[in-house]
Amino acid sequence: MKPKAALGLCMHKICRILYGMLKHNMAFDANIDHNNRKKSRKGNTTKSRKDKRRRYQSFDAKAPISGRHSKKRKERKQSQSDNIAQNGIIEASVPASV
Repeated sequence: MKPKAALGLCMHKICRILYGMLKHNMAFDANIDHNNRKKSRKGNTTKSRKDKRRRYQSFDAKAPISGRHSKKRKERKQSQSDNIAQNGIIEASVPASV
C-alpha cells in the first residue's frame, strides 16, 4: 500500500472510532473496536465486476451533449482545421474496404 493511502486508511479508522465515542458518549474500548471489525469481516462480500471496462462506453457522435461540450467540440474542430491549414497537412483518402 502506498504511504498516503495507508495514512488515509488510518485517519478514516480514527475518525470512525472518534465518531462512535462521541455518538454514544463513551470512552474508548478496544473490545468494541475488535467486535466491530469481526462483524465487518463476516458481512464483507466484495462484489467483483465481470467487466471492468463496462463503465467506459464507446464514443457516439450522435449522443446528446450539453451546450458547453458542443462549444468545446466546435472550438477543437476549428483549431484542428487551422492547424491543418497552417502546416499544409493533406488528409489522404482511405481506400474502401472490400
